[in-house]
Amino acid sequence: MCPAAAAPTRPVCPAEPVADGRAHWLRVAREAADDLATDTVDREQAGKAPVDEVSRLRESGLLTLTPAGPGGGGADWDTA
Repeated sequence: MCPAAAAPTRPVCPAEPVADGRAHWLRVAREAADDLATDTVDREQAGKAPVDEVSRLRESGLLTLTPAGPGGGGADWDTA
């Protein structure tokens, strides 16, 4: 059993249904946005490829949120 993400750095198990659905994903998105916002200016000034940022988004489960295709997060299109 895969635990739901409590913070953007913990992986989300997209195959498991989430009891609170939309509220869960909105919370995960807010946490990811807050996490990424902490050093936005420094990252932008450095001008490097966003490898770490994409990794953090991937770990949050947001990149596979859409219901279409294998490995989809199971959220509806409005939520995604």
